[in-house]
Amino acid sequence: MAGNLTYRLYQEEDIPTLTRIWEEETKWGEMTPEKWRQRFVDTPYGDTSIVLATNADTGQIVGQFIFIPCLICVNGRDVLAFRAFAPIVTKAARGLLSNDHPSIGMYVYGAKVVQACGGSLIYMVPHPNWLRALHTGPTVQCASFPLWSLPMPLTEPLLLDDGYTMKPLEVWDEQVDDLWHKASRLYGCQFIRNSRTLQWKIGSNDYTVTVIERQGEMVGLVASQHKGDDRQWLVCDLLAADAEDSLRNTLIAVTNVAHSEAIIPDREKPIKKVAVLVTPIMEPVVHRLGFVRDAYDFPLVVHILDPTISMDEVAPTRWYISAND
Repeated sequence: MAGNLTYRLYQEEDIPTLTRIWEEETKWGEMTPEKWRQRFVDTPYGDTSIVLATNADTGQIVGQFIFIPCLICVNGRDVLAFRAFAPIVTKAARGLLSNDHPSIGMYVYGAKVVQACGGSLIYMVPHPNWLRALHTGPTVQCASFPLWSLPMPLTEPLLLDDGYTMKPLEVWDEQVDDLWHKASRLYGCQFIRNSRTLQWKIGSNDYTVTVIERQGEMVGLVASQHKGDDRQWLVCDLLAADAEDSLRNTLIAVTNVAHSEAIIPDREKPIKKVAVLVTPIMEPVVHRLGFVRDAYDFPLVVHILDPTISMDEVAPTRWYISAND
């Protein structure tokens, strides 16, 4: 099959087929044309590049690989990047990962497309099985971030420090932008999470968005959700004004959100733990809160397309990555 493939970008008329492949070939849930457009067409930073693998003889679509445009804050400057996401190959075209595998062909094709569009970076948080197919080298780096977790429910909710309060987010406004400006200084590289992009990023899923305030000032924001199959409450996008008290209280707040969800009676899939992808900055904080190392790592792959960007500038260890990246 691999030697009989061609690669191209998707067209509008492909969307019904792609949504069907999404539902039939993955366990990612329903994908309507409306959801497809919201997630992959109407993005904050322009057109998504969706690469298709097709049977050269029949024209049948046998795979897709999505490259979503985004801005990455690299040492305080905004860089156009693409998030490589959702490689799908139909069961009929699957095999052992190799240089001839449809996913590799789609990735190589997509990298050339987004570089021609002015993309400086590609980043992805792939399934761990993908790592053996990706070759590190002068332009590609890989690293991993550990998952930490805490059993649920708690004996009792954790106490916020004096002066801190938590509440649901009521409106996406300039307070979120101000918080993002402070949070962006904590890491060398991260996906821009201002009010516009973060609202789009989590808008198509059922997230609980919690705000943490200190004397009326927003110092933390965290999006979290129930991952039913794993029976866990997953901490996703997290902004904190500093890596000390604000971060600690933001993590306390989302842990309490998980606790409140875990004690809901008669839940079909009870929540057994709260889990968070942990960066080096976060590790001492989650450790003090009682979290322990879980049995999963999130890989991060960074591919430099712009030769003016150095490997050190975008080394994976300098990134903030969330579990929904």
